[in-house]
Parts: sequence; C-alpha cells; structure tokens
Amino acid sequence: MYLYLELWNVRPAWLALSVEQRAHYIEQVNGAMQGMFSAGAEVLTWSVTDAATDRPAGQGYFAVWKFPDAAFARQFEQQVAAAGWYDYFEQVNLAGAISTPQAVLGQLIEL
Repeated sequence: MYLYLELWNVRPAWLALSVEQRAHYIEQVNGAMQGMFSAGAEVLTWSVTDAATDRPAGQGYFAVWKFPDAAFARQFEQQVAAAGWYDYFEQVNLAGAISTPQAVLGQLIEL
C-alpha cells in the first residue's frame, strides 16, 4: 500500500471565483474522486491544519490518501493536474510506501 499526502493553500485565483463557481468546481472534483474510490483509493482525511502544531508545514489544508501502489499515485497526480487544481491551490505533496518505524530507522542508520 502507498500513502499520499497533499498539503495546500488557497491561491488568489480561487478567491476570485464566485461562490457558485467554486461550488461547481468542487462538484467536478467530487465526481472525479468517486472514480478514484471505485479504483481502490481511500481517503484517510481531508483536514484544516491545526495552527497550534509545533513546527507547522505552512499549508492551511491537507489530505491523506491510501492508494494500492505508486503507479496509482502517478495516475492520481495526472488527474489532479488535468483538473486545474493547481490553478486554484498552491500545493506540495508527500508520498511513499507504507512501512514500519524499524525499517525507516534502520535505513537512517545505514546512510
């Protein structure tokens, strides 16, 4: 399994849209997400970041997805870009195979 984290802030282009335009765009995003769920994606959370977090990343919103594999994540990235998401949101992503603390700590030791 593969985890995928999206962290984003709103761009001025999003704020320039009317509420109706935003709602229409979100309806399209929701429709695309349904296809992802059918293909094996799982949302663990979509959240507003906690401003009291120590050493915050700086983005106001985040999502955590679980995908079957890295190839699925690459398809997801293509769909997000094609949907124009990055026109409205400044985003960074994190991704990786699900692992264990022991495996990652062992890798750190071996650097």
